[in-house]
Amino acid sequence: MHEYHDTPTAGYPGREKTYVLLTRDFYWNHQYKWVRKYVRACEVCQRVKPAAFSQAPLQSLPTPSECWQSISMDLSLVFRLTVSGGLVSWSL
Repeated sequence: MHEYHDTPTAGYPGREKTYVLLTRDFYWNHQYKWVRKYVRACEVCQRVKPAAFSQAPLQSLPTPSECWQSISMDLSLVFRLTVSGGLVSWSL
C-alpha cells in the first residue's frame, strides 16, 4: 500500500483512488477495509486534508449587461509532499 499511497509519485491520493490503483495489480480478502485503515492512519493525509466545513458557500455573481464588463478567475492550490519531506503548493 505504501507504493500506491505514500510515495511522491503516488501523491497521497486518498482512500478511493488508492483502492482503485491497488486493485489493478493486487487482490486480497477485505482489501477495501485495509486500505481504509491505512489511509485513515496516514499522518500526512490527516494533516493536509481539507475540513468539510472550511469551504465557503457558493455565491451567485450578477449577470453583466455588456461583454467584458466582468472578468473572473479561479485559483486552485494543490499540496504535495516532496522527497525530502517538504510541502509544495502550486497555483493554477
